[in-house]
Amino acid sequence: MANKKIVVVFGATGNQGGSVIKSILSDPKTANEFKIRAITRDPSKPNAKALEAQGVETVAGDINSKDDIQAALQDAYAVFAVTNYWEKMDESLEEEQGRNIADLSKVFLTSKQESNTSSGPPSSTSPTSPTAPTRTSTTSTPKPASNPTSAP
Repeated sequence: MANKKIVVVFGATGNQGGSVIKSILSDPKTANEFKIRAITRDPSKPNAKALEAQGVETVAGDINSKDDIQAALQDAYAVFAVTNYWEKMDESLEEEQGRNIADLSKVFLTSKQESNTSSGPPSSTSPTSPTAPTRTSTTSTPKPASNPTSAP
């Protein structure tokens, strides 16, 4: 397939993002259809280099930066995202990360769908209708209990 669809994976070097990449790469049909763009804070680290060795495009990006998110989503077909509560242990920051990724994904993926309406089978829902499927997944990390050291 000459023009592969781009799947952007935020948190690509972690467990969740890494498992998404592994799943795509392990299925020959899916691997032939999709190109993976792995977003990581540091593409020079060993986990990122290991992804590159498997043919994955690795890109430096910070999920706290709308500009980085926007750049990561260029020409994207689908997105998998993991927020990062543990970096600053700030629930409102994590919510903002998820909102920014979701909001920008809707803009970029919807505009991509609209520009490619002539390709693929016809759909029963318009790409811009409120019931159209969205190809975005966000996952948050479980939070610690409010006081894990207190006894009952």
